[in-house]
Amino acid sequence: MPVPFILGAVAAGSALYGAYKGVSGAIDHNKASDINSDAHNLVNTARKLLEVQRQSANDVLTDYGSRKLRAFNGVIADFVQTFSRLKNVELLVTAELDVASRTIIRTLVKQMRVRLVPFFHGLHRRLALQG
Repeated sequence: MPVPFILGAVAAGSALYGAYKGVSGAIDHNKASDINSDAHNLVNTARKLLEVQRQSANDVLTDYGSRKLRAFNGVIADFVQTFSRLKNVELLVTAELDVASRTIIRTLVKQMRVRLVPFFHGLHRRLALQG
């Protein structure tokens, strides 16, 4: 006679264990969903910040190009034309113009670094906090 009670107890124990595992699985699924949502939010934030920095860099380079074009078509062109009127002077592309151009580029790169380094430090900090 105790056999049906033993089988009933085993069935009830199995049912309780299954219910426990089901609840545990649901909790794990919710945690995984939260982590996935946080990761998506972090990626979207990083994309937005990257797009802002990309646009900023593009604006700086566009401004540099237009300034350089205005300089070469305006003041420098006038100077070259006036300077070429002098007798016994050979006009060559000089290193000074190249140095000036490189100096401007270095300044722009420094400006971009000033903007990008804090962005990447902040992104690294957020990723470290998520981990």
